[in-house]
Amino acid sequence: MVDRSAAYRVALAGLQEELTELAERAAKVRTSIDVIADLLGLDSGAAAAPATAHDEATPIAPVASNNPASTGPTIAEAAQIVLREAGRHMRALPITEQIVELGLIKPSGDLAELRASVGSVLAKNARKRRIFTKPAKGLFGLVEWGDGPAPR
Repeated sequence: MVDRSAAYRVALAGLQEELTELAERAAKVRTSIDVIADLLGLDSGAAAAPATAHDEATPIAPVASNNPASTGPTIAEAAQIVLREAGRHMRALPITEQIVELGLIKPSGDLAELRASVGSVLAKNARKRRIFTKPAKGLFGLVEWGDGPAPR
């Protein structure tokens, strides 16, 4: 009879590691929800509920994080928050400055490095018209605003 207990132990260890990673990711998502709900003045329980057709607020489109160790919003989510709050098209540097000022993302290096990352995320998404638009050179807005001026 073949002893499969070693193989089962390896499989079990892999599944336990995967479960731990999922639990950590869930905690990070919960933290992001709490941060965004706090910025919007909502209680996080209401923010976690799925949006319905009757909701007046437009939900943030889900964006995969490039940094799984991050506990806050992604660059795209943070830029969406800044643009919605500003209610106007903005350039990458002012968006970056607002992201830092609001404490959405803390730069690990200098501001120029974060600005480059923000600019890259905005440009990539604007090319695909997923979240952001680029109505003029160096100027970014939200797809939900359409091609015209940002709503006031």
